Amino acid sequence: MLKSPPPTRLTARLFFPKSHENKKLPIVLYFNGSGFYSRSALGPEYSNHLADIANQSNVLAVSVEYSKFPARHPPACYEEALTSLDWIALHASGHGPEPWLNNHVNLQRVFVARNSAGTNITHYVVSKVGKQDIRKDNERPEDPRLKPAAEDLNTFGCRRALVCVAETDPLRPAGENFFRDLKNNS
Repeated sequence: MLKSPPPTRLTARLFFPKSHENKKLPIVLYFNGSGFYSRSALGPEYSNHLADIANQSNVLAVSVEYSKFPARHPPACYEEALTSLDWIALHASGHGPEPWLNNHVNLQRVFVARNSAGTNITHYVVSKVGKQDIRKDNERPEDPRLKPAAEDLNTFGCRRALVCVAETDPLRPAGENFFRDLKNNS
């Protein structure tokens, strides 16, 4: 378990594969689904899932616990997610604050993964990597963080994306629309 210092106070659980051959591991930064209001990234549902990802993919998986509504409004979770990526990036030089991360993680192989509401957060993070500014005071429904299709997808901060939707997920239509928008803007 990792906890960041104030003022952000992020918590994340780290999952190492059961065995790795003393080589630097890719890292998967994972944002869980929750509809922005329920389910902890630290609970058994996601812990078991991330342990499987780490073991089957031979990666270090990092499950970030972001703030939920009503304790904090949704814009907070976007900034927390970006802060978690910034924390990983602090180690790019090999001299970051966590020696074990410097020694065990290949920071040329960073992946961002998600499910359900975490997809929206992930979109924000990779889009932010691709451009400089998203207005923090923009909380209207047109806010691109709340409606990714409203954003210029040509600035997406990665070359490839995998979009998965579940048959009974209430956010399935939004996921399908996001896929179409990505495809049409590529």
